[in-house]
Amino acid sequence: MQIRTTDNQIVTINIEAFLKYSQLFEHIYECEQTTNILDMEIQSNILMKINQFLIDMLPENPSVIPKPIPNTDLDSFLNPIESNFLKSLQLYNIERQLIRKAADYLGIKMLMNLMQVSFTILFIGLTPNQFIEKYQLKINYTKELQNNIDQIYDNIIIH
Repeated sequence: MQIRTTDNQIVTINIEAFLKYSQLFEHIYECEQTTNILDMEIQSNILMKINQFLIDMLPENPSVIPKPIPNTDLDSFLNPIESNFLKSLQLYNIERQLIRKAADYLGIKMLMNLMQVSFTILFIGLTPNQFIEKYQLKINYTKELQNNIDQIYDNIIIH
């Protein structure tokens, strides 16, 4: 199957891998048997990373990551493919955010969860102000922001 990305590249994806992990592709599989090229709101480099990760994961099952996460040793919960994938991504780069957003868009729940957990462990043991200081974030920390963080990560982080 081929996908045209936001940067106007045509990326051929492994349909077997996407069918195994993507809820979205279960619904659009019939397109695979035509010559249609699907247009998707995703960058080609991000789609290629996701495609390779899913191909690598074909013989594996996604790891079960406990929630809430008991510690920051994420490798102890992941299989080697998941662990190596996370290590290949820059920690403070927008790439992780783009992969998480794309995983959500493509209906790849296990990858979306993996990306969320990779962010969540950064928070463990830090107050919001310590987190902002440690990662040198340029944000205005407000009560509204704290409520948003609590809502998103409440079921993932042990308080």
